[in-house]
Amino acid sequence: MKVALFSLLCLWLWTVVMLYIWRNVHLVSGFWMMIVLHEGPLGYVHVFLSGVVLARVFLLLVYMDAHTGEAPDADTERLTLRSDRDQVQLPFTFKFGTSIALVCYLPLFWIPVRYDSPVLAACHNGGLLPMMCLLLLCCSLETDLLASCLGSAPAKVLGRISYCQYIIQGNVWLLMLPQLQENFWMFLPVFLVVVGITAYVMEWLVSALVDWILHDPLKQPA
Repeated sequence: MKVALFSLLCLWLWTVVMLYIWRNVHLVSGFWMMIVLHEGPLGYVHVFLSGVVLARVFLLLVYMDAHTGEAPDADTERLTLRSDRDQVQLPFTFKFGTSIALVCYLPLFWIPVRYDSPVLAACHNGGLLPMMCLLLLCCSLETDLLASCLGSAPAKVLGRISYCQYIIQGNVWLLMLPQLQENFWMFLPVFLVVVGITAYVMEWLVSALVDWILHDPLKQPA
């Protein structure tokens, strides 16, 4: 467990390295610097690796070796859920982690920062990893009331369609930006339209496509 948490800390510190590079190194121009660090794999590799490490932490907290009763390791052949007697004692931060993470995260929306700020780029590319890791882990463990609410059916639907929404919303905002700047009240209706389009795409088109791929008669053995 300590190794996994130390690994998460090191991966988060990579954001500081990226922030230093962003502010002090210029590759051809500022635009190309943004492409390399803000949009390329170099700026995101630590974020994806953090997801792998966080999955390891979740396994250590929830499962144990079915034969030895110890934490899973490279020799583990079968996992079993920890009983109440074998539950890992969570620190206070984990017991209320969902609430703590959101309390720390939401105020960031009201901090005035320039769009091209290196600090904003660092937050976008892993700077908020501690809060996101705490939020994801504690939601998975359902350690507090807020985590139980986020585990409800509507919240799960929003989570399932979130990446599709992320892809679609940029195009919608670009089309609607002039209207939104003049009429901010349109933000909520536009957001609901984006969620509706995303839900339709995911629940009907994508699900149907996945079902067709899994049951393609052309792939069935003769």
